[in-house]
Amino acid sequence: MAEIAVLSRISSVRLKILCKQVVGHVLGTEIDYEKVLKLTKDTFDTTSDVKAAVAGLDFILVNSAKYDIENEALTQEIQQLGLPKENAEALVKSYRDSKDALRERFGQQSFSLRKLTKAEWRADVVVSSSELDEINRPALQFKLTTGPPTGMPGFSHGAGVDGSGGDGVVGGGGTGVEEVAFSTTMEKFQVLYSELRTARLLMDQC
Repeated sequence: MAEIAVLSRISSVRLKILCKQVVGHVLGTEIDYEKVLKLTKDTFDTTSDVKAAVAGLDFILVNSAKYDIENEALTQEIQQLGLPKENAEALVKSYRDSKDALRERFGQQSFSLRKLTKAEWRADVVVSSSELDEINRPALQFKLTTGPPTGMPGFSHGAGVDGSGGDGVVGGGGTGVEEVAFSTTMEKFQVLYSELRTARLLMDQC
């Protein structure tokens, strides 16, 4: 893991502070990039090193918590990869202190649906077509816009240390917005509408 070499160059005290920033980000708060840059300016020569450090910590903490790795096993693994003992102990302490909160967060994400933020539709009438046997029939066009589940940040793994777009680092640049467009006949829409109403009634009874 190339990021281990970068993490080895930072002191254990600063590594612990950096871990706190990364954990806070995963739990839904923004990383204080000004603090990150200030912490690492005497250690790293380029912003690429800063990105690698944040990305490396994110990868280790997130995946260790997700797969419920034991503290001792994590300590041995990252030391075998080349992380100094003091840094490994600082990282694992941060992992131990935040593990329960991280796993709870992942559990919430696993059972959360994306939020519908906007719905657009229009009705068109096909007046001629070489592919359809029947014409002058209405067709419905839909475009649905969805965002992250309520209470979850609209970011993606892939923003730079300044909060803008970048590669391989946690950040706040992504919006998490997705658009889905589709068309259907009036008959199919009526079936869909009926099934959705039935589903809503069943949900209200729960």
